[in-house]
Amino acid sequence: MENVAAAAGVSIVTVSRAMNSPEIVSARTRAKITAAMSEIGYVPDLVARSMSQQRTRFVAAFVPTLFDPAFANIIQGLSDVLTAGSVHLLLGNTQYSVEEEGRLATAILGYRPVALALSGTTHAPALLRLISRAGIPVVEMWNFVDRPLDMVVGFRNQAAAHTITRHLIERGYRRIGFIGRPTEGNERTAARQRGYRAAMREAGLTVRKDWVLETGTQMEAGAQALDQMPVVREIEALVVTGDTVAAGVLLAALSRGIRVPEQLAVTGFGDLPISRHLPGGLTTIGIDSYAVGRISGQLLLDRIEGLPVKKRIVDVGFEVLARGSS
Repeated sequence: MENVAAAAGVSIVTVSRAMNSPEIVSARTRAKITAAMSEIGYVPDLVARSMSQQRTRFVAAFVPTLFDPAFANIIQGLSDVLTAGSVHLLLGNTQYSVEEEGRLATAILGYRPVALALSGTTHAPALLRLISRAGIPVVEMWNFVDRPLDMVVGFRNQAAAHTITRHLIERGYRRIGFIGRPTEGNERTAARQRGYRAAMREAGLTVRKDWVLETGTQMEAGAQALDQMPVVREIEALVVTGDTVAAGVLLAALSRGIRVPEQLAVTGFGDLPISRHLPGGLTTIGIDSYAVGRISGQLLLDRIEGLPVKKRIVDVGFEVLARGSS
């Protein structure tokens, strides 16, 4: 820091303020200090700083996968807000495992993050104990509950799946199948399957065992699903809980000469960019995943800065986007 101060022509105290409380240092002085740090290759020792100040300036965020564009959008929204507030983001991949989420939290909480952003609302008891002891702001994202750990930003997955299933029923489809991720350890997919089954039951429609398939999240999983489910000869429509897999279903169906939606209707979940560019367009559930991240980031930033948070529970909602696939 002495070298940085000398190179920038300022005091050591000013360098310290620029790193710890940049808002109280002029933009011109901060620019001089940043240039000096770059010139001499200075990197602040964040571990030492956290030991002395008992705090850091980073938020730890956990997502279940890096393959799903919806989670990429959430992280982008989260990062955009936090970065503007001079807070850094540390990312962890839970791989849809509450146990892995607990292991990540155990490792990361030792570095004293100022807040946590978690995907989903189901967590291991060990993680809940860690969070309780840490006493830091926590936001749960993407799923929605009325009683979160602290704050929550998401949508009602069960209601969304129920609504998209009702859309197909109202279009005249009766033999409707379901494709989603394994429900074990994934409350989002479990909620979506419950919504699908509830809509079918309310309409007096049967759900056969082989009409429900648990699969992966990649596009090829959709193509493989056509080989595993009795489509066309029995199933005339599919509720798919992800646009990527739904795109795989739709493209594989067309390549095999199956007419969409005349012989097989397909719906997705998430309104990813690909859904708008598929032949005829993919009917899907639209959720503003970027807004989930942006709102979550603002809630955390306000709490970090000691500002009041008027609304800890935020439902971003969803909508059915009807296109040519249904």
